[in-house]
Amino acid sequence: MIIIKGKTTKQLGDKKMKDYFVEVINLRICQHEQAGDCYEAITEDGPVICNPDRGFCIIAEEKNGARWIHRHLFEDNDIGSAKADHLVKRIEDAKGKINAIHWGSYYPAYGSSAWAEEEEKEWELDQTDPDRHQNIYQSHY
Repeated sequence: MIIIKGKTTKQLGDKKMKDYFVEVINLRICQHEQAGDCYEAITEDGPVICNPDRGFCIIAEEKNGARWIHRHLFEDNDIGSAKADHLVKRIEDAKGKINAIHWGSYYPAYGSSAWAEEEEKEWELDQTDPDRHQNIYQSHY
């Protein structure tokens, strides 16, 4: 289930879906690695270490610096790279419009207006609960 602005896709319905297209000005393909269990696979060339959580991701950036990351992690091989390239081409052909249903919010570009908004929210949270970072760190140990 995907949640956008506090509502599930089922609650949004077809009429609202057009409201979640975002215009982006910059697209890039990155190598992405998540912490995951590696394993050894035996191939005809010998043993190979595989990381199933490594691959290519696509990051899109809006004019205000807000960034989105595609929900699909493309495989870490030539086929995955070609699929990521193909999706970037499709987005460019659509004049830079992406459907937010298939994307998750990502860290805003440093120094952008979206970054400033995020920093302001963080500052306000720090004012209401100055120990919140301390509480987060203590909960991990």
